[in-house]
This record gives sequence, structure tokens and C-alpha cells, in this order.
Amino acid sequence: RLMAAGDYPAGPPPKEAVDYLRRKRVRVGYDYRAVWRSEHAIAFTVANLMKLDMLKDVQASITKAQEEGWPAERWKKEMAAEMAKRGWWGRYQPPDPKDPKAIAKANLYMSRRLDTIWRVNTRQAAQAGVWERGQRSKSHPYILYRVGPSKKHREQHLAWDGVLLPKDDPFWAVANPMNGWGCKCYTRFVSRAQRERYLRDKIPVPSQGDTTPKERKKVTTEAPVLRPFRYRNEVTEQSHVGYEGIDQGFERNPGLGREEQLGSNFREADRRLATGLGVSPAPARAAARGQPAVKPVSEVFNTTLYEYEDATVNARLERTMRKIDQVHSTSGMPDMLILPLRLPGMAGATARGKAIIVSPDDEHPELTLGHEIGHQVSWALRRLKADMGDLLAVASDTNTMREIRDGRADAKAEYKRRPDATGKALVALWDYLASPEEVFGRAYAQYVAWRSGDATLLSQINAELADESAVQLRQWPYADFLPIALQFDMLFKRAGWLTRT
Repeated sequence: RLMAAGDYPAGPPPKEAVDYLRRKRVRVGYDYRAVWRSEHAIAFTVANLMKLDMLKDVQASITKAQEEGWPAERWKKEMAAEMAKRGWWGRYQPPDPKDPKAIAKANLYMSRRLDTIWRVNTRQAAQAGVWERGQRSKSHPYILYRVGPSKKHREQHLAWDGVLLPKDDPFWAVANPMNGWGCKCYTRFVSRAQRERYLRDKIPVPSQGDTTPKERKKVTTEAPVLRPFRYRNEVTEQSHVGYEGIDQGFERNPGLGREEQLGSNFREADRRLATGLGVSPAPARAAARGQPAVKPVSEVFNTTLYEYEDATVNARLERTMRKIDQVHSTSGMPDMLILPLRLPGMAGATARGKAIIVSPDDEHPELTLGHEIGHQVSWALRRLKADMGDLLAVASDTNTMREIRDGRADAKAEYKRRPDATGKALVALWDYLASPEEVFGRAYAQYVAWRSGDATLLSQINAELADESAVQLRQWPYADFLPIALQFDMLFKRAGWLTRT
């Protein structure tokens, strides 16, 4: 059974949840913000617990408690006794043994800290385990969001209650619980038959505290709009993107962290798990007043084959166009030619005037063409005054882009210390990879690959991720990429371009 964390089943949690806890590496940190967001997928930490051996013991204890199905109170009682014996009282000094009030205050503080440690770690682990099982199940292609049995629900979480989406929808990359301190929300993986029943019979309204729900509400099959904002982690001094309704630091699906734990990148087998949901080519639509007509992208780009070139190259380029049509339509883009043409010194592709030129010698012309069309899409969106700031901010707030920025800083420092032609070229490469135009083009090509589920494009993404050179940083591992895909969905939806069935 695909049980959600919020269902609070009796007995031990899924073995995947226990393994999630066990696999974490311990990491000391004086402040909870020192280990942030995605790092929690691979790191176990307790704020201000600076003794490595004791941190390992806490991890081992909570893992054992989960494996054996202990209730929270038993673990807290045993851990409190162990911590007191070893002299750790959080930020409090050991209380005066002659002062009952000080002892009670210290004990209350410790009890609350242990409760937080237990709730956050066990709920995140349970959701990661549920996510792993659900992603493996071919018979459960949907996910339902539900709020838990709280006395008072967050307004935003209450609005998400009943959201029912395909399990590959990027909404789950950001808003899969838990979504804040004390959050009891959970998800349930849903079969097609269950989805039809929920659509027909609705679902119980969320309970408040111990009340029993008597009414029923409609499920929502459209992804909610997630409003991003930018904030700064004052401990790490890094800028991040957060979302309204999600506490800072929780804007990451722990299940994706589980995939990262297991060493997966952009695994092809996971991209179109909901077989049959699919997408269809974008139909042409009449223009809104004062706006250009919306039409399939393939009507904008004309593939032209020269007699002396291999016809298979043209077929491969046309394949990319078909896949883009399955993902989005467009408006306001000038007509362009796509030419498979060899030019001296060109190994990939370039956009020149009104033509995109793709070399027949390119090892992956499908992905290259997607990248170059991404530049044209970006310019068209700018002409329509579309706001791409959130998308670029989310892309910037990824491990991939942090590695690019670090690589650029190191290359510039080395070139300053010892300038030569090689160093200059390396600095130029890093600058190129970090530029907003290139970030958009690379992300767009990956979005088309992911959203269309095309095996050829996805295999080319995997090949770049497996490359051990700096070119590996052209693309994003799966867990890093999904929040970017979410922004593309919202961007194209605002533009009226998104193709969904």
C-alpha cells in the first residue's frame, strides 16, 4: 500500500524511509541555517550540537526508533536522559540543581528541541520513502495533496488541499510536504480509478483538530500558481528563491533528495512515468486583441535540406520541432530557416540573422537545435515583455549554477595570477556558461526534453551529465532541474503558450 506520512500508519515506516535516515552523513552546525534545504537530503544535523560522536549517536538512535516503530515519547525520553548524562542542553547551561524553576525551564526547552528533531526528521524521511515507492508504481500515476490533523491549518496549505496532479508535475518538486515547521500535510499516490472516483464523489473537507469532516469538496486538477520571492540566508550568505506558503529552507521535495542520495541524475525511466497522460501538438489560436496569433513553433521554423547533405540530419531536426510542438506554442516570433550546413570552425549550431545553422557533424543535433530555438523563444518573450526574472533566479539558485560561479571565480583568480591564452579561454568558457542567455537556452532544451518525454533528447541530456569535463555543467541533474521546469510551466502559461492535456 502507498501510505502517506500524514496517514500515521501503525508500525514501522517504509524501509525506504529508514534507509533515507541511515544514509545521511552527519554534519555539525551551530545554527540550523548552516545546513540548508537540499543539503538536508544527504546531511544529518542538529543545531548547536557540535560534538560529532554525539551527533552520530542521535542519528543512530532516531534511525533505530523508526526501524523498530517506537512512539515519539519513548525516543524523546531515552534521548533526553542520554543527552542530560552527557551534558548537552542546547543553548542552555546546566540549571542550578537548587532552582526548581530553572530545571523545569531547561527540561521544557530540551523537550521542545527533541520534539522538533523527531518531527522534522521522521516526517521528511517518511515522505521521501513514500515518494520513492510511489515513483516506482506504474499503477499510481497521480498525487493528491492533503492537509494533516492540525488544530489550525496554514491558509496556503489549506488552499492546496485537494490538488490532484500527475506525479511528474513540477509542482511536487517544490510543494511536496513537509512545507514548514510543524507542517502535517502529506501526499497520497492515486490510481486512475481513484482519480475518477475523487472527481465524481469529491473528497472530505480537511478536519480541524479532532473534528470529523461532514462536507466534501472538489479536487483541483490544475497546478496552483507558486509565487516565488528571493531571500538571503544570513548564515551562509547565499541568496535563494522561496515560495509563499512554504517556510524558508523547506522549498525542496525530500523525495528528490532521496533520489539524489541514491545517485540518480536525470533518469530517463522517471520522466514520463504517467503513461498515457501525454501531451498533444499545440493548435493554432486566434490572436487576442492587439496580440500576434498563437501557432505551433514548427510553423515559425522551416527546415531546408540541401541536396549534398544527409537527409537523416534533417529528419532528426524535424523530430525536435515535433517535440517542441508537444510542449508549447508561440506568438510574435519571426519566421526562420533551419539549415543543416557545414561551416568552417563550427561544431554545433549558431543563429545568424534569419537562420539557425546546425552542423551535420554535431553529435546531438536534436538537443543543439532545442538550445538554439531556446534563444529565439527568449527573445520573443522579451519582445512580449514577459517577466523571466523568476525563472532565471530559480535556475541561479541551483547547485549546478553555484559550481559554475565557483569555477568562474577560480579561473579568473588563476588567470590574474598567471595570464596566458589557455587561462583566458577558460575564463571565457565560464563566463559563457554563466550568462543569462545561455542559462535560458540550456534550460529550455532540457525542459523540452523532460516535458515531451522524448527518449532521444533525454539520452542526450544524460550524456552531457555523464561528461567529466566542464561541459557537464551545461545541464542540471533531475532534482536540481524540476523547480526550473515549474517556472517554465508558469512562464508559458502566462504567455498563453503552454500545451497541456
